[in-house]
Amino acid sequence: MKKILLIIIWIALVAGLIFYLVSHSEDLAQMLSLSAENITALLALAVITLVLNGVELKLLISAKEVNLGFWECFHLANVASSANYLPLRAGLIAKAFYLKKRHGLLYRNFADITIAGLLITFMTIFALGAVFVVLNYIVTGKFFLVLFLIFSTVFLVLLLLSAFLILVHRSFKWEKLGLLGSGLRYILGEGFLLVKLIAVNLASIIVMGLRFFVSFRALSYSASFLLSLLCALGKKVVVIIGIAPSGLGISEAFAGAISELMKGGLEVGVFAASIDRVISIIVLIPVSAVSFYFLKNIKKESKV
Repeated sequence: MKKILLIIIWIALVAGLIFYLVSHSEDLAQMLSLSAENITALLALAVITLVLNGVELKLLISAKEVNLGFWECFHLANVASSANYLPLRAGLIAKAFYLKKRHGLLYRNFADITIAGLLITFMTIFALGAVFVVLNYIVTGKFFLVLFLIFSTVFLVLLLLSAFLILVHRSFKWEKLGLLGSGLRYILGEGFLLVKLIAVNLASIIVMGLRFFVSFRALSYSASFLLSLLCALGKKVVVIIGIAPSGLGISEAFAGAISELMKGGLEVGVFAASIDRVISIIVLIPVSAVSFYFLKNIKKESKV
């Protein structure tokens, strides 16, 4: 029943987004100003995003000492990204299945590094959000207190949760719960691995912020980088949580809400997120097809 409900929600979100764009097509046509410069920038940023996804996966997999080269990680991340457009977190399932079948990585070990990666990503997102609210205040004199409180509070909660998962394994009472922190403990013990993961997450968020920034510019709207970054942060969170496949519909609605709150207008935010979505899909379809062919034809490694 839960799976059916999620599929119904996904269909409703897609239908709602399509209906909104069609009903506001005249507004979009009037605002849209896609120059060759904008298109090139959006395509390049979409490709950079895919590369960073591959780098992040490579770093996380190294925590379990699985022998994957960069290109295999890159292609696996691409296939997972395309599978994320299917219901039921298909991208995550695809990665787990491939790593188990091809490299013998136990699902438990995959869950360890996945949980660690999610916690690091979420902490990076909310820490960066709080920092940019402060920077925006320094530059413009406008301080968004509610946003700062949300970002800083969630970051502190995640930091405390991570510390708890790292330390709790020492207690017999919480031993099973402490297993969830095994990936974090390994990453912390590997010196610069944590720094590298944070750096890749920062780069990924900033690149996505630039994607929104260019998308706003393609609508002849001069958006601040704070607005673009907030839209990017929202999209990252929505995609990771997986309420809808690849955040389809929800990330567009979130971008519209943020744009409206920051006096940019609901339509501008939805249109910008939709432009970014279309460009990323245009890049992802051929790249993921090549990636699927690559993964299908590489030789199977010995189990780890």
